[in-house]
Amino acid sequence: MSRTHILTSPAYVLPVRLGALLIGLLAVLPVDTVQAYEVRFPSGGRSIQLDGNRLEADWQQSSLAEKRVLAPYLVDFAAHEHPASQPEVLALLRAESDAFLRDYTLVASVYFGKTDPAARSRDFSALMNTHRRVNTRVDLLAYHRAVENIRAGGTPASQDLLRICRFPEQEISCRLARLWRQVDVVQSAAKITAADLQAIVLAARPLIQRDNGRPAFYPTIARDLPDRLHALGLPLEAAILTERITHDRTDTLSVHM
Repeated sequence: MSRTHILTSPAYVLPVRLGALLIGLLAVLPVDTVQAYEVRFPSGGRSIQLDGNRLEADWQQSSLAEKRVLAPYLVDFAAHEHPASQPEVLALLRAESDAFLRDYTLVASVYFGKTDPAARSRDFSALMNTHRRVNTRVDLLAYHRAVENIRAGGTPASQDLLRICRFPEQEISCRLARLWRQVDVVQSAAKITAADLQAIVLAARPLIQRDNGRPAFYPTIARDLPDRLHALGLPLEAAILTERITHDRTDTLSVHM
């Protein structure tokens, strides 16, 4: 069956395209409260505004589980939105005894020390070699090397992006990595079926619904996905994902734990 036939067949159009249309309607609804880079925790309704003014106070009031969620957002925020907060973020991470948070000091040192993505990628590779006996640390470094390879215009191995899935607190980033992997698999297949495309739509759904939040480093990791989705015959999903990447810099981030 040809790809054109798949995309126009009722078996594909009705369950998949109508579902995607509903997602699209959700995505373009006005946001009640528009704030800059807010991380909201569903339990207790607590939120943290990453504006550089209360980073230390909010960090100290967070539980260990919340800190593990917050760490990549703090690094992303300080590296790409608010460079003046870099010394504070690095100090907060260095003061922690938790292994994951201490490992993020390595990640932060690369992001804060270099701005060129190729240079960052090389630094992550060097750190991976230095810490090769600590598997979880290497997983984290490999993931961020993949992120910087994307930023540099390259195509990283999807298995490196999937390494973030080994950290339970990074579920939303894991979802994005799984979508990337799903697109990789389908694009490389000799034959693409309606089931393949529907699987991509289902994988994309959590990432294009506003109430599911947005991963740290989202604009970088998801940057090429709209073009890839469009090439697979999913222009609506591509358009919604583009809207989330470009518009959500000022939207509320909801982090699910």
